[in-house]
Amino acid sequence: MFMLNLMFLAAVAAADAPIDRTGKWDVNGPLGPEQGSLAFTTSEGTWMNLDVHPDGDRLLFDLLGDLYLLSIDGGEAKRLTDGAAYDFQARFSPDGSQVLNT
Repeated sequence: MFMLNLMFLAAVAAADAPIDRTGKWDVNGPLGPEQGSLAFTTSEGTWMNLDVHPDGDRLLFDLLGDLYLLSIDGGEAKRLTDGAAYDFQARFSPDGSQVLNT
């Protein structure tokens, strides 16, 4: 309920501001006027995709459109991607040296 209200308020605020549509579209560019940033801490998520590194020591997962790397023992996850593009269903290469983002 809270998240839905927050998204609704952001959409209403963005609808009032004019959008410049003269430039070339960029998938990583802003989707409209920026309203500021939101920082959060969480210990759970839903509708997430997960892959285990071939060495078995790290997890790769997506959360809210960004990719994260986490030790198999837990701790703080490191964000690998950010921006407007929605990154999800990533996988490690067979040797673990690269990440494939679908």
